[in-house]
Amino acid sequence: MQPLLEQAVDINQIAQFCLGRYWRTATPPQQQRYLQLFHAVLLNNISSKLGEFQGVTFRPTTTTQREGDFYVGTIIQRPNQQPNNVQWVISLASGRPLIVDVIAEGTSLRLTQRSDYAAYLSRNGNSVDALLIAMQRQVGA
Repeated sequence: MQPLLEQAVDINQIAQFCLGRYWRTATPPQQQRYLQLFHAVLLNNISSKLGEFQGVTFRPTTTTQREGDFYVGTIIQRPNQQPNNVQWVISLASGRPLIVDVIAEGTSLRLTQRSDYAAYLSRNGNSVDALLIAMQRQVGA
């Protein structure tokens, strides 16, 4: 799963976006550790949900371009459930097309994660180290 993610998703760009303004205040060692942990958290989250994709179908709908990114619409149909509208945000900023966000039913996953991290940091004295410790616990590292 990891090679597929790294080939199709701009994980570092998403990670930096999710950390927001704290990326600039983090030390280089904190930034490096955060990127490692973000990769691990993402991989764990996706791997834990793989079984949920059995019998799922993806049907492309529309593609639009906004601010240099491409929004690829899909309808995801799970057995015995209502279909979900999902947009895959594809960026060419790295020189090749990579996923930089997923918008499910109007909610951006990277904006949600950024908000969660900002709230956690705010509750913990804006300490990047506190976030790193929480992420380490999350992945068991």
